[in-house]
Amino acid sequence: MTVHRLLSLGIDSYPTDAPKVYKRKSWSLTKSKLKKADALVIDEISMMSGHQLDLIDRVMRHATEVNKPFGGIELYMVGDFYQLPPISRDTDRKYAFQSDVWRENDVEIIELTENYRQSDKEFIKQLNKLRVGNIDNDLIQYFNNLEETSEADVFPALVYRRDTARSINQSKIDELKEKPHYFKMSHFGDEKLAKEMEKSTLAEETLELKKGVEVIFISNDSNDRWYNGTRGKVVGFETITGVPKVKINGWKSSVLVPYHSFEKITHNGPKEISGGVMQIPLLPAYALTIHKSQGLTLDEYTVDCKGMFEEGQMYVAFSRARTPDGLHVFNFNPRYIKTIKITDI
Repeated sequence: MTVHRLLSLGIDSYPTDAPKVYKRKSWSLTKSKLKKADALVIDEISMMSGHQLDLIDRVMRHATEVNKPFGGIELYMVGDFYQLPPISRDTDRKYAFQSDVWRENDVEIIELTENYRQSDKEFIKQLNKLRVGNIDNDLIQYFNNLEETSEADVFPALVYRRDTARSINQSKIDELKEKPHYFKMSHFGDEKLAKEMEKSTLAEETLELKKGVEVIFISNDSNDRWYNGTRGKVVGFETITGVPKVKINGWKSSVLVPYHSFEKITHNGPKEISGGVMQIPLLPAYALTIHKSQGLTLDEYTVDCKGMFEEGQMYVAFSRARTPDGLHVFNFNPRYIKTIKITDI
């Protein structure tokens, strides 16, 4: 469940918006849930602005009628502030740690140090330095050396503009003189949950595929045939259902890829409520935005660093790779490395 849905926030972002929250039809249910809660976990806290966190604090105090931080409910915030920042117009409170409630209270910070994506020790070392902005000659030489061995004709390309990703994908699809097949997303269950899932999932509203299109999976298969980030190529379409047949890279045979249920589940008292979307769990694998790549693990891809401007952008782009051999870097320049200051937290 999103924190906005739980707390009846809607599109509200500022503490001064709190009175509007209390007038919503869902507010009584929000109050009831918070009065019974002992703890709340907010994932991806790095995507939340300081104003949003102050609004959450004010709303939770009002709901529980307890004038303590977050209404006396233990709050666990999970995320990495060194990754991409919130999409926010705020400049004075861009990050959650710049909120009043964070600054005025003793927030305990626990750093998780186990790396489950990479195993190459030198690669991990350089990524960790890149993450925190510790730019030295060793790091510069390491990524310059990667660029010297990089190959240009490797996909996907991670880019920082959505229109660039769409353009690259569409141009590569258009090059194929095959019949296009279109797959429309559908909703199921609770409509509000379905709309939330539509906004948060990587799945396309309308997915265009052709025989020969390079694709990337955006789900984990229950039978362990593919995982989020697996690459393959469309080799055909099933006659009756029309779903794509994909030859996974490194496999001799192909697999049918059915519609996948991207689902959200919540509870209204003892009643379980679910809703979501159905779509083929594939994307064209020629280009992805760096934002969309967050959460993915990629075996091989390219990154063009030219023009990178945002905090955490290069780190997120580089750290999708399992191994340094799978990371093809172009236009690496330390001036494109942007990081937040750890002293700010």
